[in-house]
Amino acid sequence: MHNLLTVKETAKYLRIPLPTVYYLVQRGQLPAIQIGGRWRIKQVRSAHRARGR
Repeated sequence: MHNLLTVKETAKYLRIPLPTVYYLVQRGQLPAIQIGGRWRIKQVRSAHRARGR
């Protein structure tokens, strides 16, 4: 099971602006799912994917 982060938590964790999180989600560079119209980002791989590792 994955830990899910909100967009705001992800931005804080990765130290990037909120719009950048949405951009990365839309491009498929952050593994995310939509729950009730809100995005949740899977924490396990978020840091590695956003940093290109």
